[in-house]
Amino acid sequence: MLPHYSKIQTMKQSILIFILNITNIVYSQCIVDAGSDVIICLDKFNKASNNIQLNAKLLTTSKAISVRWVMDYQIAGSTYIHAKDFLNDTAILNPKFIAGNKFATNYLFYLYITDSIGNQCKDSLNARISYFAIVPDLQDRIIKLGDTLKIYSIVGKGIAPIKQTWTPNYNISSTLLGAPFVWPRKTTRYTCTTIDSAGCISDWGDYWNINIDSTSSIHDGICITDLYKNFHNPIYEYSVFEINKTTPMQKIEIYNSQGLLIHTHNSNDKLEIGKLIKDKGIYYMRIYDSDNKFRSVKIQRD
Repeated sequence: MLPHYSKIQTMKQSILIFILNITNIVYSQCIVDAGSDVIICLDKFNKASNNIQLNAKLLTTSKAISVRWVMDYQIAGSTYIHAKDFLNDTAILNPKFIAGNKFATNYLFYLYITDSIGNQCKDSLNARISYFAIVPDLQDRIIKLGDTLKIYSIVGKGIAPIKQTWTPNYNISSTLLGAPFVWPRKTTRYTCTTIDSAGCISDWGDYWNINIDSTSSIHDGICITDLYKNFHNPIYEYSVFEINKTTPMQKIEIYNSQGLLIHTHNSNDKLEIGKLIKDKGIYYMRIYDSDNKFRSVKIQRD
């Protein structure tokens, strides 16, 4: 009977060891949370400007002995960019984004963990890139005293919608339009600040230097008359715009306060502007000469 008893004891020990092993596996499983998806604001030098630090967590009592952040994005052929091109350290749980790249708008980062028991686990997060671009343009203008000029932001991209604000609030049709009209009476720098929906702010120099030529006035060579009496601003139903015969004129364009073209006049005949503009508000008229240079007149309709 003793051999049989020995076999039973051996079986009991094996079952107990098996149960303990299963219990140990469940208890020590590796679970990691890479954290929430992030948006990275890039400056014009491809550096991260919003100081994002990842908030990854190991959700078990064991400690991480190996940490690897991995991201491999193929640009072309055998050329890749990697997690080390974005993060200050790819071997710690909570690195910071210090840079980025504009080849894509989204990058998928994987976090690989090996814990102190030898278990492995992984998680991922998405990094979305916000960056701004510019359309190069000459941002210095010289206008005559009394002239009106349409300026515009040279910044684009970002994560829509974007918000643009101009300063100073001085002789400008709106500080919140991307392309407002300005009529400064002194040399003025108008600066536009662009912010996208993620809160990223453009660091491109978006400004216009408007220099005033005070040696002559915009009204040189231009005569504004009225059908019944002398012209006055604001205009009314019978107001007429007329160019002196000595001033070669190619065309006249009329814009509303939002900068939208509402009428083009290609004749040297008198322009019955009072009948053309019927709604109250501020309008702007561009008068082009034979060399396609223009002067602007601000008009108010009551």
